[in-house]
Amino acid sequence: MHDGFTPSERFVTALCEQSFLKLWTHPNPKGKKNKELCDCLIVCGPHIVIISVKECNYKDTGDKTGLDRWMKNAVKKSAAQIWGAERWLETTVEFERNDGRMVRLPAKEERIVHRGSVSLGGAGKVPFKWGDLGNGFVHVCNEKSVDVLLGALDTITDLVEFLTKSEKLINDGVYLMFDGGGLEDLVALYLSWGNSFEAPVDLPQQPDMLILDDNLWEYYSNSPKFDAKRKELENSYYWDQLIENFTADLLTNCMFDMHSKKVTDNELALVAMALQPRGHRANLAEVVFPQFHGRVKEDCGSCCSLKFFGASP
Repeated sequence: MHDGFTPSERFVTALCEQSFLKLWTHPNPKGKKNKELCDCLIVCGPHIVIISVKECNYKDTGDKTGLDRWMKNAVKKSAAQIWGAERWLETTVEFERNDGRMVRLPAKEERIVHRGSVSLGGAGKVPFKWGDLGNGFVHVCNEKSVDVLLGALDTITDLVEFLTKSEKLINDGVYLMFDGGGLEDLVALYLSWGNSFEAPVDLPQQPDMLILDDNLWEYYSNSPKFDAKRKELENSYYWDQLIENFTADLLTNCMFDMHSKKVTDNELALVAMALQPRGHRANLAEVVFPQFHGRVKEDCGSCCSLKFFGASP
């Protein structure tokens, strides 16, 4: 990982690479005049996720001064960097990674942009701020919520569906109140309602207000329902390993076009594989790797790509 990263940037970049795989995660990309564009950019299919990481240790001054200082340095500066990156991306069709590799962006008319601020250092002592911060909706995470968000929704499609649906929830006029917690509790509600914010059938109508307890994620993540879901999706990580193997081939000029028999950098097939949500990956893995049914993901190694083509390792 890049030596110039701060500990907080390394933390978020590691989470993103784990969730979305290296081909689509671009830490510290270059923007205007080769200056750092943002802390992490995720580009896969039509989706662009702009992530800014800011860290400011909150100091309780006994009045609003400490809170205002933290909000300015950890949230407002993060949001400003995101909006600046978004404006620059609107002017270009490609960008340069910090390792010099050029990455092409999706066509401008097809882009779906999401904004994520990772605001660290609040130590759980600052009220959670989230939503439209002036120039568009920004999803604000702290240390705990970014870990939960990228861990529980660990494919690009699952992540952006949550971001899109949570934005729609607010835009539809539902007032959210976080009772001491953060975005992780909204993730728990979303997952427990079946990857949706539509009210369950036993509620008479969609609520006008949602008050989220600060232990909602802890309760859900320790529930039998969550444990059963994890076991149900266990085999899906074979699909992730397959993408990882093919990505390594692509990045080391070891991927060949089956028709031309020449080295290719065409990632369309990999994008199609990466856009599969976690549930679909489980179904695909059952078909592609029936011999691994019921075995945990750690058992899957480099044999995946060989098995896929019918060869013996």
